[in-house]
Amino acid sequence: MYMLSYDDIRAEAVKKLDLESLPEDVQNDVLSKIGSLIAKRIALDFLSVIPEEEKSEFKSLYEKGDVKKLDAFVRKHVPSPEYVVMNAIERVVADFRAKVDSE
Repeated sequence: MYMLSYDDIRAEAVKKLDLESLPEDVQNDVLSKIGSLIAKRIALDFLSVIPEEEKSEFKSLYEKGDVKKLDAFVRKHVPSPEYVVMNAIERVVADFRAKVDSE
């Protein structure tokens, strides 16, 4: 079983940002602005629980983009990776909303 797919993560971000009623091109524009922040937050959250001696392996798999091996590695070292992903999305979206609201 794989972690959440890109489509799952995208759908969750669209939902959390209340973008469902907007055209897909507008959704894509907004997501392009925060998508890399979400990916970085997920990676940092995973790294925070991966043992120090395993972090270089995680970084290598992440950089190679080997989804199957990365998934297996994360499942071995991160309890409830889906929860970590959803939590990261919520935190990035909350930060994004706070910034938009303050402008």
